[in-house]
Amino acid sequence: PPPFAPPVPAPPVRHPFQNCDGCNRAFRAPEPGRCRDCSPGGRLA
Repeated sequence: PPPFAPPVPAPPVRHPFQNCDGCNRAFRAPEPGRCRDCSPGGRLA
């Protein structure tokens, strides 16, 4: 066996919380905007 452990994969990107411009709900996204329920194609749109 090799004398070292295999490299650990990088954790997935975890985006910061944003507040939805439509309903003020908190959601994770790379930039501000609307949550999936308020965006076009969401169930509340």
